[in-house]
Amino acid sequence: MSTIAPDVDIDDMSIIEQIALLDDDERDRLIGDFDEHDLHDPELWLRPSQLRALHDVAAIVAMLAGRGAGKTRVGASWSIEKAEAEPGSIGHLVGRTVSDCRDVMIQGESGILALSRPDFMPTYTPSLRRLDWPNGSHALTFSSEEPSQLRGPQSNWTWVDEMAALNHRPDNSGATAWDHVRIGTRLGPHPQIFVTTTPKRIKAIKDLVAEGRTTKRVSLHGASTLANRAHLSADYLRNLFDMYAGTALEAQELGGELLDIVETALWQPDDIVIADHTFMELLAGETLSIIGVDPGLTTGGDATGIVVTRSTQELALTSRRALVVADWTEDGLQPERWAARVVEAWRTEKDLTGNIPIIVAEKNAGGEMIATTIEGVAGENALPIALVPASRSKAARAEPIVLAYRQGRVRHIEDFVEMQEEMTGWEPPVPGVSKGSGWSPNKMDALVTALRAQLVDDKPLRRFGRLEAGETSEVLHVEEARWRRGIKPLGHMPWRTEAEDIDPPY
Repeated sequence: MSTIAPDVDIDDMSIIEQIALLDDDERDRLIGDFDEHDLHDPELWLRPSQLRALHDVAAIVAMLAGRGAGKTRVGASWSIEKAEAEPGSIGHLVGRTVSDCRDVMIQGESGILALSRPDFMPTYTPSLRRLDWPNGSHALTFSSEEPSQLRGPQSNWTWVDEMAALNHRPDNSGATAWDHVRIGTRLGPHPQIFVTTTPKRIKAIKDLVAEGRTTKRVSLHGASTLANRAHLSADYLRNLFDMYAGTALEAQELGGELLDIVETALWQPDDIVIADHTFMELLAGETLSIIGVDPGLTTGGDATGIVVTRSTQELALTSRRALVVADWTEDGLQPERWAARVVEAWRTEKDLTGNIPIIVAEKNAGGEMIATTIEGVAGENALPIALVPASRSKAARAEPIVLAYRQGRVRHIEDFVEMQEEMTGWEPPVPGVSKGSGWSPNKMDALVTALRAQLVDDKPLRRFGRLEAGETSEVLHVEEARWRRGIKPLGHMPWRTEAEDIDPPY
């Protein structure tokens, strides 16, 4: 263990962290007195702030914490204590995906199996999605990707991990996974829900925080990354601070604070609107389908963004309406695997619409490699691939897309939580003010790549023989003139500087 002693308040340390500060002889003597039961006792390992959340009796306990703050350990400890304290009880474990439940909540380094005492070790049956404890308690796992699974099953207690990352899309009944959790946790005299999450700016988290501030039913607990730094490597902390320190997201990602907005982000939350029936009718005729691809910078590291959009096909580009319909991005995939996802996205969109979707990627960010990799996966079934240059900054490329959102010309078919988090959280550098975000917005970049081909410059698509040259509308002429004079277009765009000479948006 590596404990950072300076400026750490000993009252905020766990017992183990305090023992680590003692000299070798005293530390060895104390540890020698511990038995097997003691070494699995959360009272020994958790900090006072974590223990307050663990022992909270509110109907819904929410631990909103920064990255690496120990959320999973508290959630797993809470689940073990509920299973032991209520023999024969039924628990539910709800994660973003099936693999998150298995690999993080149950089998992870801070998961239930790792923290359980030998004499109270549950049996895990992955095929049944079930944990069974010696006293008759059991827990079932549920993925937010299939919210209807939660419709009907009841529980005495439920642990929801990374609630902000859950799929909050409603099922056929109109209820989300979180709705079903609140409805189904109802057995026994004191049913209880424990939430562990980074407080991202989505409606479900905002509503939960608002409820916690106004009622006693929901109890809120916070924790920062630095509070847990005794258990985090220097490399991990350095990486986090390189990404978030000095940015508007520092308070959220490191401090565990809920931010209303990131003022310097490209998009604001109000810019992103779910399509209603009237907007959907505008896209009821022939549409143009695009698969936007943004290559990751490292193999198997950064995600390759894969986003599907549809648009109307008016000749005047600024008359078009566009709909964001799918996000196929998956983190950490090798080239052949993300290429397979691109091909699957292409085939799915073709089956849904009857269109021949066009794949669009930036050619100066591995585009030639993207084309070759996709063609290798597609085999003899050649797919239309357009490679476009990306000679301008991310902010400059995104500006006309942000304008289209604010003009009401782009809507989302559903809440794409992770993509929208990037859109409303990524900060471009502002000279003399902010260094900008230190992370890559892969989903956002793929979105911009797709929508630029539909709404800004469709020349790369014309070689496929389906499009005619579009008219340049007076609106774009006016906006170009405003940009060149340094006038902020259609609302606050703080990355714009008067001295910056930006190319026209077409």
